[in-house]
Amino acid sequence: TWQGPLSEGAQVLLPAASWAESDGQFMNAKGIVQESEQAIEPQGQSRPAWKLAAALGVRLGVPIPWRSLEELRAVLTGTAAPASVSKRSLQPGAAQ
Repeated sequence: TWQGPLSEGAQVLLPAASWAESDGQFMNAKGIVQESEQAIEPQGQSRPAWKLAAALGVRLGVPIPWRSLEELRAVLTGTAAPASVSKRSLQPGAAQ
């Protein structure tokens, strides 16, 4: 839940979805990239953090060069196509 001592003092709260409410990738403590899939529907008005960042940028007049998670990954990795890290490439024995 978002309610607590920190949120009580906040002037703005952004409804970011939890890791279980959105698709994503992360690097674990051993440096291994792992992919997570949305397990549950976002609650209330929550949205994935990348969508919140894009909406905030638009409201501030900042051009946002992505419209999907795949496009954002491409921007972050500097590739012209979606990032090469995919669920299939992360499977044991998959060619890298």
